Amino acid sequence: MQVKDSFNDEDDVSPKKKLKLGEGWKNPITLAIMKANKQEAETEAEHHFSRIRHWLTVLDAPSPVQDSDGNRGTGKPRSKVQPKLVRKNSEWRYPSLSEPFLNNAQLFRLRPLSADDVASAHQNEMLLNYQFKARLPFISLVDTAVRDYVDTGVVIGKVSWIREEEDVEEDVKYFEYTPIPDMQQAQELIQQYQQLMQLQQLEPDTYNKLDEAIRAGFEYTLEQNDGSVYVANFYETKTETVTKLKTNRPHLEICEYDTVIIDPTCKGQLENAKFVIHSTEVSIADLKADSRYKENMELLNEQETNALTLSDDAFVRQGKQEHNFKFSDKPRQKIVLHEYWGFWDINGDGYIKPIVAAWVGNVLIRLEENPYPDGQHPFVMASFLPKRGSLYGEPDAELIEDNQNVTGAVWRSTIDMLGRSASGQTGTAKDFLDPANLHRFQSGDDYSYNPTAHPANSIYQHTQPQLPNTVSFMLQNQAMDAESLTGVKAFGIGGITGKGLGETAAAVETVVDSSAQRTTSILRRLGEFFISAGRKFIALNAIYLSEEEVVRLTNKEFVQIRKDDLAGNFDVDITVATAEADTAKANDLGFILQTTASSLDPTLATQVLAEICRLRHMPQFAKKLEEFEPQPDPLAEEERKANIQLKLAQAELLRAQAQETMAKATLNGAKVNESEAKTGKITQEAQAKAIVNQDAMSGERHLRDLDKARVQQDTALLLQESKNQNAMNMQDNKLRADSDNLMLKNTMDALSRTGGNTQ
Repeated sequence: MQVKDSFNDEDDVSPKKKLKLGEGWKNPITLAIMKANKQEAETEAEHHFSRIRHWLTVLDAPSPVQDSDGNRGTGKPRSKVQPKLVRKNSEWRYPSLSEPFLNNAQLFRLRPLSADDVASAHQNEMLLNYQFKARLPFISLVDTAVRDYVDTGVVIGKVSWIREEEDVEEDVKYFEYTPIPDMQQAQELIQQYQQLMQLQQLEPDTYNKLDEAIRAGFEYTLEQNDGSVYVANFYETKTETVTKLKTNRPHLEICEYDTVIIDPTCKGQLENAKFVIHSTEVSIADLKADSRYKENMELLNEQETNALTLSDDAFVRQGKQEHNFKFSDKPRQKIVLHEYWGFWDINGDGYIKPIVAAWVGNVLIRLEENPYPDGQHPFVMASFLPKRGSLYGEPDAELIEDNQNVTGAVWRSTIDMLGRSASGQTGTAKDFLDPANLHRFQSGDDYSYNPTAHPANSIYQHTQPQLPNTVSFMLQNQAMDAESLTGVKAFGIGGITGKGLGETAAAVETVVDSSAQRTTSILRRLGEFFISAGRKFIALNAIYLSEEEVVRLTNKEFVQIRKDDLAGNFDVDITVATAEADTAKANDLGFILQTTASSLDPTLATQVLAEICRLRHMPQFAKKLEEFEPQPDPLAEEERKANIQLKLAQAELLRAQAQETMAKATLNGAKVNESEAKTGKITQEAQAKAIVNQDAMSGERHLRDLDKARVQQDTALLLQESKNQNAMNMQDNKLRADSDNLMLKNTMDALSRTGGNTQ
């Protein structure tokens, strides 16, 4: 298996070509210059490093310095007790700063800067949360960052890209490629390949599922680009060793404070540093497996490993080596690797460019332009309590060291006082008992005493001395002072309460809110640390990520992300909240839910309850509430169906009544038509008589008689047809009304049997 740990070099991943130790540079930087930068910057940083080591000593709370007899310069045995006030304060700090990050399923939120960036912001957000939560040891990472942050006052992280490849045995199919001479067939294949080209761009998942021969012919045609159209024909399968990508992802490392040397002229702004040097222990085998280090490796083999390691006195200092174990074989022996990330005028034209170099002992093994897309060093920092003009912050130990010392002094003096006093001892007067009776007295037997010495006056019982009130006052005062300095509640004696404000609910809430504000301020600075790391992750993903990456959303949901879809402009935010803030939100939502329970829609009530569960750190129950669909009561469902049937029956009855009314109206209309027909007949007869009298004289009577006969015949036919039609309509309406009434009766009878409401 081949392993690589890089984000550049010969993998055709980086657009920049690796140079051979400054090849092509007119003014390459020398190893002597980089070592001088490191030595001078170390001198400047050592002042603060010594302060950090002192704070760590205060955190450990060692016993006071004593001589070989257990004395502290007094000649008398004294107590060795040293209370861990700083450690107690830090132990309460750790979970309050780590849990807001660990409890969030979606740590990062990306806000697009334009409408065109919405899709890419969503893709990057899913990828970034997946990489931090699933591809990194996130819990260990956060815990380490928080403890460095609290204990030393600063946390330093280094972003890198891990690329691992392995050689596996795999069956490889081979194809023969044949051009198509027939123009008609070639034209048809060209159309098919055009469709494949669109499918490859728009739906790569579907394209990858096509037959290998079809894809091979299409890809070979594009590769040749000679005007011919090729088809692929399978002819054999061979077992070959294939190099496959095993790991390809960004990585975040939490560095020890004294292994990172920063340009002291940056004025407290890491982005202004002209160089950052990181020293770490590696093995020769690790260096040989890393593709970044190819030059001058043979020189390392010629030197002794001990010489390479011990030459770095700044790294091998007191407290750095926690053990004396050493590997006997050379490949596994540890050596010190120094990485130089900075800027240098490589062309001698007065313009500086970002570079990266690495050396072991006096051997330079890497020198090239910075392969990072932003051209910056890969380090991020955060300060616990910022100090103007300084990269390094201050921890709580700087604030409450005196309180710890005073508390320890009070405890030790109290213990010494109690230890030096006789407790439970009994004293007797010398002339009170003779030796024989003294023995009986000490054994608990009856004894005889000298009559001149009464027991009440001759026996004294020693008791524990009463502690002065100043002891409790001092301890309580120191606890309150430490809490006011750090904002961490003193879980013990004393501490800040709402007593001074009247012990009211508002007073207590004021105290809690003030403490939460202190924690939130510290938490925001740590959040900026992860935001900066997230931005570097996004920049690296855009260049070094695989063309397709599968992201797991849940145990059943997976999303495929393409590198081409990641380009965009957006802001990076981080979602953190303190336990106090979450509790306050949950209480507010609970109050809203309680006051609006009678009028709130059940769906909205479920959503509010799910959010309360999420704030109370019950995500699984919140998810169940969101997915819950209530099942109806069977009895209520049957009653609902019966009511629906009743309403339908009532509507059908109204419809039948309306049809009956319409039938009656039609009958009345027929009667009116018959009366009008009779009136018309009388009018026609009168007109006919007038015409007969008139035509008798004109000689046209015969013709009029014929016309009269035809008119009478037509009128009689029309009248008969009208009567027949009215009779048929009345019959149909009566039958329909009878049928509807029968159906209504049957429905009502059925409802009465099933107990339906007929009201």
